[in-house]
Amino acid sequence: MNDALQDAFSRTIYRVFLPEREIDLRVGEHSPALERSFGGAMWIVFSPGNPGAKALSASDNARRMADLKAWLGRHHLRHYDAVGLPTPDQDWAAEASLLILDVTDAQARELAARYDQLAWLAGGGGQPSRLVWSSGV
Repeated sequence: MNDALQDAFSRTIYRVFLPEREIDLRVGEHSPALERSFGGAMWIVFSPGNPGAKALSASDNARRMADLKAWLGRHHLRHYDAVGLPTPDQDWAAEASLLILDVTDAQARELAARYDQLAWLAGGGGQPSRLVWSSGV
């Protein structure tokens, strides 16, 4: 993994859209609001779009998101819409993502391989959130 990608992923704001509110998540920070909403459940924020940090068209990314939602449905995993937001000094577009609850490490790694993703945000259990890098980095 290169330093520029590490920096970009680390400074991203991961905004989660729950029915009752929006919650912003950041690498290295604990979210009491998210913990209250889900009782300490383990979670990830994951995007199937832009594999390998290479931009795809909006329609290609939408197809990948629909495929991910179907996969989550087959595995009975709760999820909520989210978005990865760049900071004002970053030069990339917001990226559609999902907050996925109760996903196992093995499932997260399966998703990363399936969608050629470099990393995802993980948290829960009262711990600060952290970036998890796929084995392909």
